[in-house]
Amino acid sequence: MHPTPVPVITASTNRDCLPVEISFDFTTNGIGPFSYLWRLSNGTTSTEANPVFEFDRAGLYDVTLTLTDVIGCTAQLSEKDFIEILPRAIPALTIYPRVTTDNEPTIMLVSQTFNADSVHWNLGPLGEYVGDTLFITLPDTGVFPLEYTVSTEAGCEVILKDEMRMVEDFTVYIPNGFSPNDDEKNDVFIPVTRGMDAEYYQFAVFNRWGQEIFSTSDPLKGWDGKDAQIDTYIYKVQARGVLGEDKEFTGSVTLIR
Repeated sequence: MHPTPVPVITASTNRDCLPVEISFDFTTNGIGPFSYLWRLSNGTTSTEANPVFEFDRAGLYDVTLTLTDVIGCTAQLSEKDFIEILPRAIPALTIYPRVTTDNEPTIMLVSQTFNADSVHWNLGPLGEYVGDTLFITLPDTGVFPLEYTVSTEAGCEVILKDEMRMVEDFTVYIPNGFSPNDDEKNDVFIPVTRGMDAEYYQFAVFNRWGQEIFSTSDPLKGWDGKDAQIDTYIYKVQARGVLGEDKEFTGSVTLIR
């Protein structure tokens, strides 16, 4: 007598965090070959022997397998709530400010994940921390990576990678005099900048009649004053910091010999 192909369903896992792919298999006392119809309670189907289903929503899923052997004998098994897909935390964090200066080196990190049971911060060389709010003082200019891990009570983790950055504070120092006499001391009139975006820079010098006698967009180039007489001159400096702050300076400089 030909046995009815009663199936027993197995899965690579019965409980996992979304999104996840789960593979299915079966055993049976029937005699193959078979045709297969797998059906999940969300309407997904497959006619493969060992299908892999992707789950992208949390919840309980029924699984049904219908087997049909070569002579048309059919058996069906339904497993209620056979698969449980658990929700993950929806990660959200605030880094303020995302870019700071060495004049104000402290950055605030705030976890804004509402359904997290635990929060973990991995700041690399700056250490590891737990808690919803951190105040981190950066030790130097540069980029500092962070990993923000949130986990639900069931253990479903999500990791976000981000970074903090500190740059030099934007300052411009302009001397009020110089002496171009080739003694290698204060021979060139040049603004001294820090934390500046070198692509946004303009420096010009004018005589007392308003005529431009020197200009450059190179922050490493200054006015040597070699063809100028002893006098007081007007300068104008336009510069932009690496954080986008624009500054403009006008004033006077005295050339002495």
